[in-house]
Formats: sequence, structure tokens, C-alpha cells
Amino acid sequence: MAVHLSPLLAHYLVYICAALLALSGVSFARASTVPVKTVVAAPLSAPDPVAARTGVRKIQPEPHAIVLAGDRDFAFPMTVALHSALYHFDPSKAVDVYLLSQGITPADQERSLRAVQGVHPRATIKWIDVDDADLSDLPTGLWHSRGMYLRLLIPSLLTDRYRRVLYMDGDIVVKRDLSALWRLDTGNHAVMAVPNFSEPTLGTAMPHLMAAIDAPPDRGYFNSGVLFMDLPRWRERRIVERTLEFIRRHREQLAFGDQDSLNAVFAGDWGQLDPAYNVQLLTLNRFGAKEGSDPHGLREQLLREAAMLHYTGPQKPWNLRYAGAASDDFLEAAGRSGWLRSPPALWKAEYTAAHFAVRQAAMVKGALRSRA
Repeated sequence: MAVHLSPLLAHYLVYICAALLALSGVSFARASTVPVKTVVAAPLSAPDPVAARTGVRKIQPEPHAIVLAGDRDFAFPMTVALHSALYHFDPSKAVDVYLLSQGITPADQERSLRAVQGVHPRATIKWIDVDDADLSDLPTGLWHSRGMYLRLLIPSLLTDRYRRVLYMDGDIVVKRDLSALWRLDTGNHAVMAVPNFSEPTLGTAMPHLMAAIDAPPDRGYFNSGVLFMDLPRWRERRIVERTLEFIRRHREQLAFGDQDSLNAVFAGDWGQLDPAYNVQLLTLNRFGAKEGSDPHGLREQLLREAAMLHYTGPQKPWNLRYAGAASDDFLEAAGRSGWLRSPPALWKAEYTAAHFAVRQAAMVKGALRSRA
């Protein structure tokens, strides 16, 4: 005998199945100011609060290049990150984008290109399949795959045409025009970055490795999810070679392989970007704790003025179990990205309902465990 389900009941069954899958670890979308040896630099001029904070000397125009990198699990979020960056990028400026792939399928690469096609009138986008044989012996962790080391290949993969490039992780949503970064006077710094919100100094982030670092413990420690890189200086100072050497020498002591090692090599000698360029959401509650009497107000202001929201930590907003900040910002960017095969409004509604079902199932599961 055939059984007919009402549409409403069918939807509830879908959400319950989604909840059970998510609790099993299945994802829907697979496919603090610190002492630094520099001054804070901010954009020259732009119609947003971040750019208006500090004036800097204008430099000569140069090509704009953005690089993202990831493995096969990051095709979807990388596309969302790229689309959000291009969506806000000044349409009068040309921008070259390079997507470094470690195992992302040709089908997903093509889908990504279709998704971002036409979002920026002067953008050129190229996928590069990376031969990571030289990285195969590097350590990984529960949170990080070998894909985190792909950023170290940027100075050798990009041509001499580019002096400065922006690297950004694939778990980022861009909220403002990033072209202002190329109007920074970065001085002699090989990299500009944002301090790590949770452990903002070398001494707090890597106390067990200070004997191997040529710097005092109060020097700044940056988050490597956003790097504004001066490629000639990276090559001149052999940053990549020295970083790989540090990783291999101290592999058992590194919590964050590339980030710890880059900080050890730079030893506090880097330029500090405005924190709005890398708002680290997992540890946002650590931001501003020592800067004034109203850290909550500082955090709220930072979220309002964010140029780049960085979904740090093991749970990501494209996973149904995500319970962190700014989930709506990701859903909005994902819906706008062109990656989705269903209408954005419908996808957002279904995702929100499934996410609610997962949270409710987790609460029920926790309650049952407490009674056992």
C-alpha cells in the first residue's frame, strides 16, 4: 500500500534526517593592540569608518591581486569568500584572482567560476592546481589540513608583475571594499596582518618556543588568515625557506603549523593592519579587553565596521552545528554567491530550519544524557 505524506510532514522528516546526519559529523556543504615593531597603518581614504581612522602617504598605483587557497572541502566557502570580496571591490579597478587548489575537482572549479562570473567587471580569475609534494612531510592537526601551507607557495607561483598581494583564508566573508589596502604605505614590512585576538604576543602564543625565536616575548603575534604580502621582500628575506625549516625543526611543538612558524620567522617585525581586516569571530570576546572600560562596546563597533569576518575555529557557518557569531552574514553572502542550485531565499530558509532542528536535537540529546 502506498503511503502519502503531507508536504509539511515531509519537510519535518528532512530536517530530522539532517539533524541526525549533522550530529554524526556530516556537513551540508561539502563540494587587542599589542607591541609590534611597527606603526598601525590604515587605508588612505574611503567612504567607510575603517579607512577614515588614519591617513597615510599615497603610493604609486600597482596591480591588484587576491589569492585564496584550499582543499576539496573548501570549494564552496572559497567561492563565497571570493564572491563577497569581488562584490565589494571597487569596480573601477582591475583585480586578478588566483585560487590555489589542493584536490578541488575540475567540476567544482568550473562551478566556482560560473558562480562568480560577472560579479566584478574587471576581474580575472584563475585556478592553479598545486603540486604539494614539497609539503607532504609537514604536520597537520585536527583543525587543519595540509592546505594551510598553500599560502607559502604564493611567492613562487605568482610572477614578478605583482609587488603586493592579498592572501585570505577561505572561511572569510568580506563586508567592505578591499582595494584601499593597495593605498597603504607599508614601509619596509614584508607583511601586514592583524594581531591574534586570543594570544596576541609571541610569549603568550608560543611560550615553549621562545628560546628558538630571536625576539622578546612581548612582540606581536599575528593571525595568518589575512596577509597583505610584499612578495619581493618575501623572496629577498627567504621567508618561505626559513618558515619551512622552522616547521620541520619544531614540528612536534607547533599548535598551528604555518601561523606559529611564520610568526617565529618574522619575530614581531611586521606591520599591523586595522583589526577590521580580520575579525576573528571565535575569539572575539578577547578583543578590546585591555583597551578601555567598555570592551563590549568595542566589539560591537568592530562587528559593525568589519571589512572581513573570519570564521575561525573548527565549526564553520556552512556546517549545521555552527553556533557562533555572524551566521546570518555568511548565509547572506552564500545566497548571493551563485553557488547554490536552489533560490537563495529558499536555501536560507531550509538551512535555518535544519540548523534549528540540529540545535534542538543536540539539546534533547544532552538532556537525555544528564538523566542517564
